[in-house]
Amino acid sequence: MDFFEITIFKSLPQETQKAKYEVSEINIEKDSFSSYVTGVLKNNTDKEKSYVQITIPAYDANGNKVGDALANVNDLKPNSTWKFKAMYIGSEKNVTFKTEELKVSGF
Repeated sequence: MDFFEITIFKSLPQETQKAKYEVSEINIEKDSFSSYVTGVLKNNTDKEKSYVQITIPAYDANGNKVGDALANVNDLKPNSTWKFKAMYIGSEKNVTFKTEELKVSGF
């Protein structure tokens, strides 16, 4: 399994190779059951990815890591997008997500 770091909303110089995945439109949502991170992930490769997972770390008010928001998808086509909704299912209610630390893994 390959692991990739994603930098959100960072412009890449033209001479730099395009990132395999691009993440945009990130939002935080909460309901009475859980907290979510939503957004759009683009597969910038020319290959179908049979499995892709996005992981966003969650922290409590004291800065302690309490878990992750997770989402995954199968069969992501080349140069296509996925509207993800990563769910945090921990017991901590007032969490903060460090979206700048999100990770995308896939194969």
